[in-house]
Amino acid sequence: GTDAVGWGLYRLNYDETPREGSFRVIVLTSTKYESLQHLLESLNQARYGNTYRPLHLEIHKTDAVGWGLYRLNYDETPREGSFRVIVLTSTKYESLRHLLESLNQARYGNTYRPLHLEIHIDHDDSSDHTRTVDAAESFDFDHGTKSIRRYASAQGRRTMWFKAWNPTFDDERAVVLEDALQLSPVWYEWLERAWDVYGDRPDLGAISLCRQRLRATDGAVVTREAQTPFLHRVPGSHGFSPSAAVWREFVSWIRNVGMDDLKDADVDVEGTVTTQWHRDGLDTWEQYWVWWCWGNSGSILGGTRALYNLYVHPPDASSLIRHEADFDAVPLQQSLLPPLTLFPERLDKFDWAFELESSNGAFSFLSKFIPRAPSVKVVRPDNNKKSPPAASMRYDSDSLAELKELKKTSSVVVVWSNDFHVSTIGNVKSLLRREEDVRFIDKSLSGHCDKVKTCATDLRVLNAENGINPDRWTRDEFYEAYRADPEMDIVDVVMCFHPSAMCELFLPLRKRLFVVATTRYEMGRHTPEEWTEWNRNLKRIAGGGRRNVVAANNLYDAKYIEYFTGIRPAVLPSWKPLKATYAGTSNDIVVADMHASEFSIKLIWDELRSVSSPNHRFVELREKYATYKFSQLCQNTAILHLPYQVSIMSMFEQYGMGIPILVPSPEFLWELHERYTVVTERTWHYVKNLVRPSSSDISGAMSGSVPDPNNDLDKGSFLHWIRYADYYQWPHIVTFDSWDDLGRVIDSTDWKDVSAKMKVYYDDALARTKEDWKERLDTEGGLGAFSGELTARLALSFGRPLTSVLGCATIWLDWGFSGDSVGRLCTFSLPCQSILEGHSTTSSSLMNVLKLSQTGIFT
Repeated sequence: GTDAVGWGLYRLNYDETPREGSFRVIVLTSTKYESLQHLLESLNQARYGNTYRPLHLEIHKTDAVGWGLYRLNYDETPREGSFRVIVLTSTKYESLRHLLESLNQARYGNTYRPLHLEIHIDHDDSSDHTRTVDAAESFDFDHGTKSIRRYASAQGRRTMWFKAWNPTFDDERAVVLEDALQLSPVWYEWLERAWDVYGDRPDLGAISLCRQRLRATDGAVVTREAQTPFLHRVPGSHGFSPSAAVWREFVSWIRNVGMDDLKDADVDVEGTVTTQWHRDGLDTWEQYWVWWCWGNSGSILGGTRALYNLYVHPPDASSLIRHEADFDAVPLQQSLLPPLTLFPERLDKFDWAFELESSNGAFSFLSKFIPRAPSVKVVRPDNNKKSPPAASMRYDSDSLAELKELKKTSSVVVVWSNDFHVSTIGNVKSLLRREEDVRFIDKSLSGHCDKVKTCATDLRVLNAENGINPDRWTRDEFYEAYRADPEMDIVDVVMCFHPSAMCELFLPLRKRLFVVATTRYEMGRHTPEEWTEWNRNLKRIAGGGRRNVVAANNLYDAKYIEYFTGIRPAVLPSWKPLKATYAGTSNDIVVADMHASEFSIKLIWDELRSVSSPNHRFVELREKYATYKFSQLCQNTAILHLPYQVSIMSMFEQYGMGIPILVPSPEFLWELHERYTVVTERTWHYVKNLVRPSSSDISGAMSGSVPDPNNDLDKGSFLHWIRYADYYQWPHIVTFDSWDDLGRVIDSTDWKDVSAKMKVYYDDALARTKEDWKERLDTEGGLGAFSGELTARLALSFGRPLTSVLGCATIWLDWGFSGDSVGRLCTFSLPCQSILEGHSTTSSSLMNVLKLSQTGIFT
């Protein structure tokens, strides 16, 4: 209820809370109300387009010096997710000014994190301290917010460091700077990129901006150039940026020990000169960090955490940071040149003597035996996120031991899946359930896995948080976890549906890969770089011959993959056997879930009610059934879809049961999409940004010759692509051209006849799909190189299939040799997964190689 001016007051609510991520328009005014009106009118008349940021207008009333005071507000609150630049100072006001000037002159590019400058000032009773405070307060940080922390009593360097940062979440970032330092213009661009690339490494404790020159065994200064970033056990306090998770645990331990008792704490680390420096009484925090990262032994196996510091040494002896004492000796790097642009996956590791440790592979092996302190990963709360409930993982009734025995005596194919959708792999399992030679290991990451009892309770490394888009370190960890795993060893085929890019993780494991897209295949690979890399890997998979499969469960996604890669995928529809069948005993036409906005759905329902008035045959599916059995759904006359996607898993089931399906014609669907944005999940851009895109983020192999599939604003492009949707490819789908036409269709259609024709098509499609899956699973990728006669002779002589004799998933041989040579080869029980050879060789040299391979994996 409002009074006479209620509407005006509602619109003029000037205490609205800005939405997260708002672009703020800040207006400062005093008494110039005419000027203010002109400014505000121009704001309203400006064009804001389809901005992805909400806008928030703030009007600040100020006095004559308001602008200056506004900019110099030194108690600004940092925005959420800010990168904190923490400066420690006390009396060096000139040094502080130089440092702050270098901060302002640095390049911050298009950083996605807001910046916040914190200046921590230790107490001191001197005029220099007063000047330092003045320097801090008068400094205007051009690139973010600023706050000042003044201590009322003297803290000392060590305590200042321990109190510098107290992160709450693992994804927070900060760098700590002492006042006698100066920064390179490119320090932030490199540091932010380094954290993006290496931030999830379990062996990374911190990143330092300085050049590392300390040989910790004797304190000598050494000069070592490096072509890429590297890891060193010794921390560097000049430009020190610790991992939030590690630093939080570290300072928590410091607090538990107590500042007064720290001096008595035993933080000796054998083999380090820093231990002696600490004993000599230096006011240092570094030795506590060294001990925290490496325990009380210089041995890798003796450490408790084995956490390294990352460094980069720019060219020409330059640095990303320097101490004022090195002003003449160390130039600051001015641009991003190699190695600052190089971020390799594998990094060299240096010990206390600044010598290379054993190879990364060896260290990776040893690190499995390093006892690690228990830690809790702290992430930002998400109240909408649901964790899958615990349930037992299934082997389709076979235990791991039984599967191993079965593999020895039969040609059974073992399929692995860790999908984010239960229906994708579930439909394939239903299709092949009665096949004796196929078994499934299903470790589902779906939020609905509890319904089918396939939750991934024992899946290593991957989880619901990192599985959609695993970074390079997660991929490495996954490989290390499964490369010699007995369960993975018996797997023949890995199937990846949702997301299909999950198969990237399995490339190093050399399994047969079935990539079957059930939605746009770039799911989880949305940046142009990730998408392009996935295209390259998908081509590698497609180039694996008949042993691998690149497919989609619908024609749209098959054409979509072809547009971007040039690959021509197979189409393997998600048909499944169903017992329930259409009855049509109810006059209701249920309306499937719509994914448009609430306002659009309301308008659509107004149209539907007018179409079926006065009988009101249309009923919302979720209103009629909170949950339902298929037999209940079969009682309805038909089901109406205003489709949000081009392929919908539930539509496969509805069609298979013979329930008549109603959809708008392509032209009418475009009209509805233009008016209400109903096909909301055709493009990932809309899913992520709620803005219909005009183009794809990368170009495709068919760009220019075929309309862009991600142009959701162009009618021609929409109509070209939507014709490949399942509901326009399957026969006997009932379409309507307008709301009036819908009214005529529901009154004139012979629903029983439509259902009968659907069932005939479904039965044939189900049989063809089942045979297609069986044929593809039966294809032994490497055995195609043997002649049928030779394969049969060998299998006959050993009394079981050749694959079980070889002990390998596949063997590809392109040379010719006698049956006797092949027979001798087959007597080996090889530990390998595949042997790929593209040249001729003698049987004797082959035998020697295979003898050596008994102790390792031969590729």
